[in-house]
Amino acid sequence: MSTNNQYEWVDFYNAFAKKLLSFRSDRAKLVAIIKESYQEIGISLPTLEHSEDEFTDIDPFTTFGLFDKSSMTNDNRVKIITALGKRMGVSLPVPTTFNGVPTLNNQNATFYYFVGDGDRTEADIDNLWNLFEAALNYASDPSADNRLTISKYFDLVVNKKGNGNSKASMALYWISPASFLNLDQRNEWYIYQSKKIPDDVVANLPKIKAKISASDYFDIIECLRSYLNSERTELKNFLDLSFEAWKYSNEVNEQKKKEKEQSSLENIVDSDVRAVHYWLYSPGNGAEKWDEFYKKGIMAIGWDEIGDLMLFDSKDAMKAKMKELYDSSMSYKNAVHATWQFSREIQPGDIVFVKKGMHQLVGRGVVESNYEFDDAQKSFKHIHKMKWTHNGNWEHPGVAAMKTLTDITSYTDYVEKLNKLFDVETEDEE
Repeated sequence: MSTNNQYEWVDFYNAFAKKLLSFRSDRAKLVAIIKESYQEIGISLPTLEHSEDEFTDIDPFTTFGLFDKSSMTNDNRVKIITALGKRMGVSLPVPTTFNGVPTLNNQNATFYYFVGDGDRTEADIDNLWNLFEAALNYASDPSADNRLTISKYFDLVVNKKGNGNSKASMALYWISPASFLNLDQRNEWYIYQSKKIPDDVVANLPKIKAKISASDYFDIIECLRSYLNSERTELKNFLDLSFEAWKYSNEVNEQKKKEKEQSSLENIVDSDVRAVHYWLYSPGNGAEKWDEFYKKGIMAIGWDEIGDLMLFDSKDAMKAKMKELYDSSMSYKNAVHATWQFSREIQPGDIVFVKKGMHQLVGRGVVESNYEFDDAQKSFKHIHKMKWTHNGNWEHPGVAAMKTLTDITSYTDYVEKLNKLFDVETEDEE
């Protein structure tokens, strides 16, 4: 596949994939190449098993994920690709730009569970290789038989706990963006919710479920390819669509941030619009992240894998993404409520009390910013900037709620007790 300079990565990724397939029957050599490459460039090997001694096998998509992580710098990305490509015999020039390449969350960057984990089975890595080989065969010959084969393994992989639509489809897109559509969070939002795709096209698409079937996935591909081949859009292929989704989602997020900032200014002018809210908050299990967050002047929560929370237009959409990425049998009621409140309801000027367990408080502060998705954070990427006013240890009056985040504004007696612990008044604060 020939590409222009805007997508210079495509030819290299395709060549890398074909070389990678040759290691299917000699994965020990592939593991050795990975270890040698990281040692050569002086970058620490990412966690690919519980211990390095247990790292004796790997699938092709996790191998691609070594250089397709959201938190990775461009320099490190190029270093890793260069070292791996050289040892694997890829002769094409190494790309230096990666327009439209979807990336994995650093906290969920393997397509398999580690050795010893309850959800790991002997067939998991073999099934990933089966999907990989079937995808390359389908990309070169999209016959009915090849589609049947790739569909079989797509359904096995996408339904494996920890994977899902986003990871499975971006993995296929890496190796052949001419054949496969990336359905990561940005693209899914752009296709189904942004209104940039005509309503009649969207109406003909299968509905996105927590775990879509291969049949639905290929229906989406065929419908959108037909639209992209028409004169109704200037986008010509899935590469253009993915890159446009990235650009447009960034524009929308910037506009939303400006609107929230303007709304906050209006609230300051008219204090009757919204009174100060009070929140009880836990910075990680047992307040394990408190020292870090205090020093950085932030409050933050996890659920990094679902990406920027402002791209979801409803709690139901958040819940669907959690079910896709984690365990589809869980309700995620409290988690969705917390992520929604954290991104939509916490506002500058609100007061946050920091708890450790159910019997201790360790801090207090004032919210200084609207919600931000900080992809530079290694973990806990959902943040608000904070002015922390207190840091120490206080006994909590009674038993605190177990939830990560609780709006306690309406419990006025409780709020007053907490404020007295910190020698402050219960009132709207500047």
